[in-house]
Formats: sequence, C-alpha cells, structure tokens
Amino acid sequence: MAKNRPPNFTPPYVAFEARYKDESKPLVSAFIGIQDRGGDRRPAEAQLRELLRLADGPDVVEQGWHDDVAGARTVVVMAYWRDLARFGRWRGSAAVENWILEPAAPHSLIGRWIETACIRPRALDTLIADDKVHWGLAKLADEIPVTPDHAYWGGTRDRIRISAESELANAAGPALPPAQELEGHDQIVEVTMPENVVVARGGPDWSRCAPGEAAEFRNTVYPAYVRGGRYLRDNAAESGCYSAYLVQETDAEGRDVARNHLIAYFVQLSALERWTRSHPTHLEIYGRFLKMLGKIGRMPDVNLYHEVSVVPAGGLTATYNNCLPATGLLRFGRLRAERQAA
Repeated sequence: MAKNRPPNFTPPYVAFEARYKDESKPLVSAFIGIQDRGGDRRPAEAQLRELLRLADGPDVVEQGWHDDVAGARTVVVMAYWRDLARFGRWRGSAAVENWILEPAAPHSLIGRWIETACIRPRALDTLIADDKVHWGLAKLADEIPVTPDHAYWGGTRDRIRISAESELANAAGPALPPAQELEGHDQIVEVTMPENVVVARGGPDWSRCAPGEAAEFRNTVYPAYVRGGRYLRDNAAESGCYSAYLVQETDAEGRDVARNHLIAYFVQLSALERWTRSHPTHLEIYGRFLKMLGKIGRMPDVNLYHEVSVVPAGGLTATYNNCLPATGLLRFGRLRAERQAA
C-alpha cells in the first residue's frame, strides 16, 4: 500500500518503474574506477575491458568519467549482473582479484577501485520517464509498467515495497561515523558498510531534445543539478551522504554523450528524502525544472531516470587500491591486513 500517496491522487504525467519476476533473486551493481592523477591509465583500462568480457562478466556495462575534488580524472564503469552467483564467480576469479589488488608501482599515479552493491528488488526504487529508453538496473527488468506512485513527496519510499515492513534505518545509526585518517596512496583499503545504506544513481539525458530545448536545459536546470551534487560531495556530515560523484557518461569509444548521472551513498533513506524534500540545492533543481516547463509550455524531452537501493547487511562493499584519501567510501574503511603488514 502506498502510505504517502495523497487520497484520490492522479499523477500529472506518466512515469514507469522496473519490475522483476523473481523478487527473491538479488541483482548486483559494481561501479569500477581507474583514478588517473597524471599517469598513463591506458594499460589499466585495456585490462578492465578484457575482464568485463569474461564468461561471467556483467549483463549491462555503461561508462563515463568524473574529476574528483583533487582534480584527478577517474574513468568509471557502471556494471550490472542479473545473477549474484555469476557475479561472485567473476569477482572471485584470479584475473579480477589480481587486477583489483595488483600492487602499485613505486610512485604510481594510477589508482583503481570497485564499489559493489547487492540489490534486492523489493528494496529497490526506479523511476523512469521513458519505458523504451533507460539505463542501469532498468535494463535488467522483466517489465517496465506505469507506476501510480510518483509526483508527490514520499513516492520513493512507496515504490520501495520492503518499506511497508521496516523504517529502513541504518543499523549503525543515523549519523555518519567519523572518517578514518587513511592515506590511501600505495595502500589497499577495504570497506563494508552497515545495513540499510542507500545506493543511488540518477540524472538526465538530453540527447533527444531539439537544440533550443537542450540549450534551455543546460542553461537553466543543469547548473543547479551540478551544485546539488557538489553539495552532497562536500558536506557529508550535514547531508548524511558518505560519498557523491557526478559521472559524465560516454559511448563505447569514450566520446561524451548528452547524459550525466549522480552516484551517491546515503546513510539511510530518510537522509535522501530530507535532501530531496527540503534542502535548497534540490529545491533549486526542482524549481528550475518547473521554470523550464513554463517557458516551453509542455513536458520537455529530457529523459530522467533514477535507481535507489537499500542494501542488506554486508551488501555494500568496496576496495580502493592506491587511491586518494577522499575517494568514494575510502575514509570509512580499513587497511587490508596483508598490505599493512608488508
């Protein structure tokens, strides 16, 4: 039952959500990065491409890049599996393990990392503007039906069906823990996050917009979207967001496309809801989008998508090898024992 949907509410526009026939089978997302601080990342990229083509490799591969707070260019692969066992075989293979854990050469300027989430369909929210064009977890869906649970505050929680049974509070508490003083350079840091941390990915695709509408979106809405992502990245304790980074997506040849996504990890669902409902940076995004609607007089052709997953205990892990201290979830991890002993 949709607890937050107003009585007799009819959404003002159509939206869709991903559904899966067997909701007992978890899916997997793995965000994989190659951090370039001024070195040559091409060998690591070529090796990663080979790994993604292994027999148990991902069902969906998308890619892009982002520049972190220190200015390092990071290539990001967003990979998804339908089957947890297949992912386990891929992740546990000697080839993948060696690539992730390979000791960095002395003074190497190349880091590598992987952030992995177990996705339970009943603990997943997707919201899709176009049932024919979508990304990420929606590409694994068995169907993309219309959803009545959108266009009101609280729709995300209503679409996460397991929320009817739980408040989905972080098992370690609602506040972010103190960040560890980990250097990261020439070290391997491993992270296991608490139960009910939220993994979110979402953003706009303006590739199908006419030139004038694309320019209006880029000039009106997009700058606010970037400011929102930077607020989350730079204000972890206040926002309840462990980590956030904006990914400029690319095609298979590495060319930028008219699509961008924010990947963010929130301490719990209520932290994400608080930001979307009441923080000035998100309200600015919403307000500027409404302003654009008023100017063009219809729903724009900008295609919007998001996926929000509440992870089970032990369901969100990460490994960082020779990365900057502010990378992803690194500050909330611990040194890998054998590297520490060496």
